[in-house]
Amino acid sequence: MGIKFFGQYLLEKGIITRDQLLEAMEFQRSHNLRLGEHARRLGYLNEEQIQQIHAAQRHQDLPFGELAVRLGFLTPKQLEEVIAAQRAHHLYIGEVLVQKGFLSREALERELEAFHADQAPYRTGRVEVPPGIPHPEAVEAAVDLTGKLLQRVAGIQTVVGPCRVAPRQVPVPEDGIRVNLNGSLDGTYLLVLSRAMSLQVAGAMLQRSVGPEESEYVLDAVKEFANIVVGNLAAKLALRGQNVTPAPPVYLSGVHPAHGVDGLIYPFHAAEDTVEMGFFWVPATASGSPAGGASESRGHKERHGIQ
Repeated sequence: MGIKFFGQYLLEKGIITRDQLLEAMEFQRSHNLRLGEHARRLGYLNEEQIQQIHAAQRHQDLPFGELAVRLGFLTPKQLEEVIAAQRAHHLYIGEVLVQKGFLSREALERELEAFHADQAPYRTGRVEVPPGIPHPEAVEAAVDLTGKLLQRVAGIQTVVGPCRVAPRQVPVPEDGIRVNLNGSLDGTYLLVLSRAMSLQVAGAMLQRSVGPEESEYVLDAVKEFANIVVGNLAAKLALRGQNVTPAPPVYLSGVHPAHGVDGLIYPFHAAEDTVEMGFFWVPATASGSPAGGASESRGHKERHGIQ
């Protein structure tokens, strides 16, 4: 069946309806608070400190709680209390469906067992890099950071699917960002988001509700998110003795030319959508833009109405 979240699994089996799933997911989102909010409710953090920690997370590959301790905002004992409070109040989607009467307790236990068996082959917890791929450590780091930052910055939980070798030209159906990398390794980081996912990321980056008509703001925010991922990637590779300099991110629409060299694409499955991340080992041209750069700029203007 491929990678699924439990709610999707139940929906595909016809056990719940789409309206029931959406209602349960909305309730779950409003109930399951992030760690910082639990710390605020316990009186350990204020809003300014929470925002400082979130800002620090964009540049340091550390969980919220660990950064809060490092910055001196929480003691280790307070962090333990906050984590315990978060766990005690967390509701899984199956429990919400039972509470709302959409699923019986017996059906939940039966379907959970079947779901875990169905998903076991896909959820290995490892980033699979095909043999013979150059710089596998860079691929693993890029995949790991993309998933972590989608969660930390935008609150989007994802599960990484198996990679596939990308064709020499990659279709970009909606919003895509490319960042060229130069230095110890030359290549391209590619991030492809659906329009709905772009709006969610932009809203988190700008810390306000963002509408589809605000195309320039959405584009800039998604570019900045890609910058954050690649900046963290460069820092992580530097610790391993690899010096990598990211170029400014470029918007893509239509087809991304992969310079005639194959790469890898990893799907990140979220509850309601899918993100794709690509990694190509291809140097940029002398101008810093691959063939087709002009058409990318024109495609962006036509798509978003920017003159």
